[in-house]
Amino acid sequence: VPVEQQRRWFKSSFDHLRLIAQSEDAPEAGIMLSSGWQIFRDVPEDKTPYWSDLVLGFRIMTEREMVRFPEHRFGQAFTTIKCECSRYLPWLEKR
Repeated sequence: VPVEQQRRWFKSSFDHLRLIAQSEDAPEAGIMLSSGWQIFRDVPEDKTPYWSDLVLGFRIMTEREMVRFPEHRFGQAFTTIKCECSRYLPWLEKR
């Protein structure tokens, strides 16, 4: 699948789920924002993935942050969407 098509799907899904995450339906729907890291043992060829401008707050982790992960050489930090399917699917069915 071409990267541009993947970007469109990602953005469409992310924007839709983000609206739910920021609504009063979020707890029942099981949709929430989730911040974290993606760490790598080796520095990836592409340090900035195609979706980096679509998630919230994407950045390369600092050397100081990487000290917490001595077996890893590179990391990315960002906020994305978490979807608990055991809640989300029943919520969708009720709509």
